[in-house]
Amino acid sequence: MKSPVLFLAQFLRDRCGATAAEYALLLALVSGGLALSAAVLGESISEAMNDTSALIERSGCDNNGRGTGFGGGNGNGTGQGAGNGRGNSC
Repeated sequence: MKSPVLFLAQFLRDRCGATAAEYALLLALVSGGLALSAAVLGESISEAMNDTSALIERSGCDNNGRGTGFGGGNGNGTGQGAGNGRGNSC
């Protein structure tokens, strides 16, 4: 019987090719990396969508595209109106 150290040294020197177990290990590592990447990407997309949703809600637009902040004005470009104006407010 070979000693464990001798067996390990011979195993590490052996360059006969990859076995099915090595391919399975490689496949597991690649699959794990892909799953982790998908999870991180999914969280990033979700966060971006939530940020966009919050910005839209804060803009004061309702479902009809009417703004609640700017509009009306005094005609010379110096005031903010209090009306439900259309245009750049949404």
